[in-house]
Amino acid sequence: MQHIPGAEAQFCGGSDLRAEARTYPRATTAATPTARATATPTARATARLLDVLLLAVLLLGAVGPYAIAQPAAQLQHPQDPRHYDATRTGEVVDLGPLWLFQEGDDPAWAAKDFDDSQWQVVNTNKSMASQGHPNPNQFWYRVHLHVRPDTGPLVLGVSSFLGSYEIFVNGARIGGEGKLSGRGEFRVQKLILFGIPKEAVRSGELTIALHGAVAAAAYATETGGGLTGGGRIMIGGPVALAPLAFESYFRGAWLNWVDLVLVSFVVFVVLALYRALPEQKEYLTIALCGGLELLSVVIAFLDLRLRLPFSGVPYGIGLFADAGFLALQVEVVLRLVGVRPARWIRALQGVLIFTAVLGELGFAGITPVWAGHTLTSPALMVLYLALPVYLFRELRRGNPDAPVLFAFQIVWSTIELLNDAGYYLIKAHLVTPKHYLLTTFDVGAFVINASDIATIYFWVTLLVIIVLRTVRIAQERSEIAAEIEAARTVQQMLIPAVPPVTPGFAVESVYLPARQVGGDFFLVAPSGDGSLLIVTGDVSGKGLQAAMVVSTVLGALRNETSRSPATVLANLNQVLVGQVKGFVTCAAALIAADGRIALANAGNPAPYLNGRELAVSAGLPLGMVAGIAYEETAGQLSPGDLLTFVSDGVVEATAPITRELFGFDRTQAISRQPADAIAEAARAFGTGAPQADDITVLTVARTNQ
Repeated sequence: MQHIPGAEAQFCGGSDLRAEARTYPRATTAATPTARATATPTARATARLLDVLLLAVLLLGAVGPYAIAQPAAQLQHPQDPRHYDATRTGEVVDLGPLWLFQEGDDPAWAAKDFDDSQWQVVNTNKSMASQGHPNPNQFWYRVHLHVRPDTGPLVLGVSSFLGSYEIFVNGARIGGEGKLSGRGEFRVQKLILFGIPKEAVRSGELTIALHGAVAAAAYATETGGGLTGGGRIMIGGPVALAPLAFESYFRGAWLNWVDLVLVSFVVFVVLALYRALPEQKEYLTIALCGGLELLSVVIAFLDLRLRLPFSGVPYGIGLFADAGFLALQVEVVLRLVGVRPARWIRALQGVLIFTAVLGELGFAGITPVWAGHTLTSPALMVLYLALPVYLFRELRRGNPDAPVLFAFQIVWSTIELLNDAGYYLIKAHLVTPKHYLLTTFDVGAFVINASDIATIYFWVTLLVIIVLRTVRIAQERSEIAAEIEAARTVQQMLIPAVPPVTPGFAVESVYLPARQVGGDFFLVAPSGDGSLLIVTGDVSGKGLQAAMVVSTVLGALRNETSRSPATVLANLNQVLVGQVKGFVTCAAALIAADGRIALANAGNPAPYLNGRELAVSAGLPLGMVAGIAYEETAGQLSPGDLLTFVSDGVVEATAPITRELFGFDRTQAISRQPADAIAEAARAFGTGAPQADDITVLTVARTNQ
């Protein structure tokens, strides 16, 4: 939404960066030469048709409105400003477009009886340059008006004056806007009412004198609306003009209100979705883009309310907000289709920000107004020529968000191309500024700029994409949830909650996965000779991928014929090398019927025997290097002894506030407790924070003599 409402309809280029930038070409619908070289005959024919259509639209935009508008100008019947008869007109009288005009400044020119018979009559519907005044600064308007003495109270209304001014009626000053020293100031162009003294009305003869100072940018933009920029100077009763003043405010503010509500809703939605989907970083970019748009809208409301000059801190903030919006708009479009902007795009985005500085300096009269346009126009032209190419490429690749964005970009590009073409046609003096804008049109009393509608279209497009993307993500997550549920069912079958019958041994196990499926595993395999093979381990990573590796590991272990712990680990390592990403830690122990222990370890936490950590030979985790041989450590499990295996989820349980680990000391201290007590102690230690890792505890006690 433009920073200064209605400015684009008043003078070419707009009164701020956004308004000015919207006169620049954004993109075209034609394919690039490279694309045409490789396109099919149908695609080439389509591209040529688009070229012809675009050229026709450009010609209509440049010439059509100008040609249509000429007959309307011939139908006007302006009154003589030396004898303006308002006694037979309605309640509201439009003064002009003919005025007595004198360039310069003399306070005597405000007097009622001043002789202005030699003053030039000018038409405010024509450029002052065409009337012999290419770059006026200080000037005066005068008009002699006949009113009915019994009319009652009258007020004078002024709107869309491109500079500062003060107004006199019969020599008495009744008000004004802006400073008159040096160059004038641009201010918000809404209708402002000034009361006319009663004694002047009773006289029946009013001499209205307007002393003006043109703002620096008014003639640099070659406005065709004269010094009032196509605005109005009216006289009438306060009851009749008050609704027009409100209408003037509403015309300037209604699109801002629409923008405020729509953008606020989009920002609220994307921030809520980002909280649920933090991996969608582009939602933050959309929120930032929306924040800059909202800042621009707030500045626009301040301008309307306080009638701030188009320079200074608030206006500068608005310029930077508009520049940032344009830069981030490119970012949003590319990121939504998964394209990371190249360095040259970053450089052009930086140019847009820099032109905000030039825009502020231009409206302050320090630099030429066209300086910002000179940089912004080619930068935006390149950016918005590139965007359709990127979007079309993603469309061909089947990107689900590309069709909606591509449709938006074609509309936006066409509007901005027409707008910018009009600007350069004005510079070439081929059309007048009042008639060049195909993208500006009247709807009743409202002047609608297609760029504003395109901005609203942009936010509606984002809202549609966000909804479609959310639905798509919900469907994908539903499919993933179904896959995880199936994996959880399989894992429950592979890792039973109750260990098998183990004659001569009492085995307890607890398995608390951090997610629906986990990466921990264990196997309890008794044998007919009274021995017991225990294998416990942990797969790196979490979730479904880790669960699939667990299935591979347990499948390999169930098919293992050897009961030697070292051989079991070596064979399992060969199965996993090159087949899995990451690694697997594992410990294997064979406990004979008489209690003799053979233990081999591959990066897993060492088991505890009667509360003491067993000294085992360290080995590399499985799946990393082929051909590794593992060493076995001997031990003895006597009747009444307790051998405890834990996963690193026990040791690494983390306190939520202090971030302290449960640690090896605490683990060793409770290692003689039952398996469920050890697992619960680790889980309770991390209560208040998400469980970081799977918790597995397995204890073995010898029951035979």
